[in-house]
Amino acid sequence: MLVVIPTYKRIETLRWVLLSLLQAEIPKTKYDCCICLLNNYPPARQEIEELVCEIKASVDNSKLWVWKLVHREKTIPAIENWYSGIDEIAKDGEIVFLHGDDDLFLPWSLTSRFNAILDQDADLLLSKSIHGLVFLPDKKSIYIKDNFIDSRNENRKSTHLTWKEIASWGPAFIGNHCYRNTKKYREALSLCYQWCDDLSWLDWNTRTLMIPYYLPFAVKFIEGKLACLNASCVIRGSSLKEKLNSPFGVPGWNSGFLGLTAYLILNNKDLLANIDLNETRIGLSEFVSRWYFTFFIDTRIAKDKLQKTLDKAIEKNFSFSWSAKSLVSNFSLIRFNLVRPLIYFYHNLNTKRFSQDATCFVNKLETLHLRD
Repeated sequence: MLVVIPTYKRIETLRWVLLSLLQAEIPKTKYDCCICLLNNYPPARQEIEELVCEIKASVDNSKLWVWKLVHREKTIPAIENWYSGIDEIAKDGEIVFLHGDDDLFLPWSLTSRFNAILDQDADLLLSKSIHGLVFLPDKKSIYIKDNFIDSRNENRKSTHLTWKEIASWGPAFIGNHCYRNTKKYREALSLCYQWCDDLSWLDWNTRTLMIPYYLPFAVKFIEGKLACLNASCVIRGSSLKEKLNSPFGVPGWNSGFLGLTAYLILNNKDLLANIDLNETRIGLSEFVSRWYFTFFIDTRIAKDKLQKTLDKAIEKNFSFSWSAKSLVSNFSLIRFNLVRPLIYFYHNLNTKRFSQDATCFVNKLETLHLRD
């Protein structure tokens, strides 16, 4: 079993991720359980090694794991870092968890997915996640929403996924992904790269960023086995400082524009005739419409590439889905972008009022139990 955690400039949140992982129950397996950190920010090498040494010295469960640290000599595109790491390290048939460096493992995260992917003999398994955790600027505290753990609709059952169901399982979020390193998984990943190459006017990084979203569709297309587990296994976190320093609260790239590239992929030569994806295409059109105004003020989008992408999408029958909801969403994103420095100041003043100690929170995770 292999847990792959790509990391980039997130030493403080990485600490809590590793602590939550070491508290998680380990599945029964005759093979080694391995943690692999893929450091994609070379200057952080010493800090990461010191962090791992500290955790290994202070947490008994760390001895149950084999640790692998991979330090990139230079920063490479995120997708290359993630999937080349799996390709280089995972054994044939090994179960692999891909996990973010600001997301927390729930205690049943490994065992429930490990057993489910074997029970379903699947090449890829999607699960659910919980949203609402924010790491605050003091580097010790977190903010969480009320009623954070809500399990009333979870039955922890696994089943195979249909084409129509894929998008509803949040496949773009890597924390929802569990793989078996099978021939079908590798074939599906290779196909995703081919699909992305069709967007040749975009740079390699931009056109591949949504590969986690495409992978379940590729598995289905090549007649691999795609399954899902009705259980929340990961708490999705984010850094307040990172959100407020990023345009529209999204680090890295414009989410609406990525939605437009996803629309093109779902209308490529392999998937165009699949009418079961029509609802997913409509959902992408609505999502892109909610971000449309941001395209023209987001400096991360080159205008010539935006225009060509829009032209290609319209050729594939893309149309904007205008509604009161989409207009409100556009203006909300722009308003947030204009006032985010003030929000950052407000949160700094109020950190202690609405936060709790992150160490205590991670320690409490082991006492949580989801009930049917």
